[in-house]
Amino acid sequence: MLQQLKYAEYKPQLLKLPVFFILEDVNSYDNVGLIFRSSDAFGISKLILTGSTPTPPHKLIGRYSGGCDKHIAFEYFEKSSEVIEFLKKEGYFIAALEITNKSSNIRVKNFRIIPKLAIIVGSERVGIKQETLNACHESIHIESLGFGLSINVAIAASICMFEISEQHK
Repeated sequence: MLQQLKYAEYKPQLLKLPVFFILEDVNSYDNVGLIFRSSDAFGISKLILTGSTPTPPHKLIGRYSGGCDKHIAFEYFEKSSEVIEFLKKEGYFIAALEITNKSSNIRVKNFRIIPKLAIIVGSERVGIKQETLNACHESIHIESLGFGLSINVAIAASICMFEISEQHK
């Protein structure tokens, strides 16, 4: 008989990957909370929240994050450009999770060879700002098999986190 395990019975291996996610103007509290939750599940080291992205503590972020907003490191910057400039100086490879005329499929990207990685996700309505896209080293996308080109930002970030964590196993 199958039985669901409690956290104390499962005790997953706690691991932090050398990966940051930058949230640029992700306006929805539920999406921010869900990205915190996925970051915890897939070993993301830090979230960097920029622009109009809401920050913890907030009850809606906490509700959707399942409390993971208390366990994931985060910082807030007003402008994404400041973060990108700083991270580049620190040796980070910056990738936009956005469909562009030059984006590559996430499934063919080798994330293991990148020692320091930062992935940017954008707002629910307009995606990543052009200025931010211009500052990135490259853009990556998730291939869609349906009619729609876009995927909800929290779901897209989670898929990307999963792919990165799978490659680091």
